[in-house]
Amino acid sequence: MSISTVAKKLSTAAIAATVIVLGIGAVAQATVLTFDDISAYFRF
Repeated sequence: MSISTVAKKLSTAAIAATVIVLGIGAVAQATVLTFDDISAYFRF
């Protein structure tokens, strides 16, 4: 394998990894869960 072939494969792998990481980051979002209104469901 020539150096240019290895460089192309590495750059392709780096681009693919970047796209995957950015894609996962866009999908994963944090949600804050609070129990402020829990007494509305449990009347004692």
